Amino acid sequence: MRFRHCPSLIAASVQFTAAANITILGPGDLHQDVADSFLFCLNATGIYYRLYIDAGITIVLPPNNRGIDTDEDDEFLLQCMMMACDTMSIAAEGMNEDNENHMNSVYASLVTYEWLVEQGARGLRAIGTRPALTLEDIAGRDGGENEVSLAKRNCFVL
Repeated sequence: MRFRHCPSLIAASVQFTAAANITILGPGDLHQDVADSFLFCLNATGIYYRLYIDAGITIVLPPNNRGIDTDEDDEFLLQCMMMACDTMSIAAEGMNEDNENHMNSVYASLVTYEWLVEQGARGLRAIGTRPALTLEDIAGRDGGENEVSLAKRNCFVL
């Protein structure tokens, strides 16, 4: 009797395994193609964002001393960040409060890969995996919340 591998079963097994695990990211080197793609995307939004580096994280600031609004003004910023979030350490920060780092920020249109590296910007790399939490795991950890609150909470877990 010969065994034949069914490609769809193998693919389903791989997808199930991938869905059952969460990749843990850690600091790594920032690669030029990642940085260039992110900067191109950011500058293509047409909004004059500013950048600074804090503890290896590239921080994006909006113009005009405003907060971040990913539902309207900054929806394309969110798309750029989602594109690079598994390979580059990035965050967005509103300018509603005074922060001395804001004074050292630079317009994204002037930023290069070399500048990012000189300032200490970091990339991200996979350093391990762990099983994804189930609703039962969360309920056990949180003391048995009801299903509605668990479902709402699960919507915010990436």
